[in-house]
Amino acid sequence: MALLLQVLLLVAVKQSESICSVSTPSFHIVSRSEVAQYCKEPHRRWLETPGRKGRPHKDNPIRRFEDPDGRYLDKWEALGLGENVVA
Repeated sequence: MALLLQVLLLVAVKQSESICSVSTPSFHIVSRSEVAQYCKEPHRRWLETPGRKGRPHKDNPIRRFEDPDGRYLDKWEALGLGENVVA
C-alpha cells in the first residue's frame, strides 16, 4: 500500500533591485494540514473586517503563508523520499 503525502512545496523568490541580478529561491516544505491551519483563522478575520468604504470583502482562493522563523525552510525530509535525494 502506498503512502500518500500531502505536502506543499512553497517557493519564495525575493525581488532584486536590478533586472540583471537573480536571487536564489528559498524552498519551504510544509504539510497541507499545517498550511490550512495557519491560513484559516486570519482569512476568516479578513472576511469579517469591512473593506474600502465599509464594503464586505468577497471570498477568494488567495491565501498568504509566511515562514518568518524558517521552520519549514529546506525541510526536504518531509517529502519522505530518503536521505540522498536532495544534496
